[in-house]
Amino acid sequence: MPKIVFSKTLNKSIWYNTKITNEELVEEVTKFKNQSGNYMIVYGNATFVSALVKSKLIYGFHLFINPLVIGYGIIIFKEI
Repeated sequence: MPKIVFSKTLNKSIWYNTKITNEELVEEVTKFKNQSGNYMIVYGNATFVSALVKSKLIYGFHLFINPLVIGYGIIIFKEI
């Protein structure tokens, strides 16, 4: 399965079929979605996911919740 890793520090991948990029998130995901295949899975922090939600690039969610009490945080669904 092809993969994209968005990173500001990595330059190359040691993993098979994995592209490292620091390009514009929405542009790169849009190109990836236009390739053949049916589904895409995204793992990322709230800022990463929020950018995709705002750009209407996510059609469904499967949320994994790891409870942690910190008193504040980044809102995933702020833009919708």
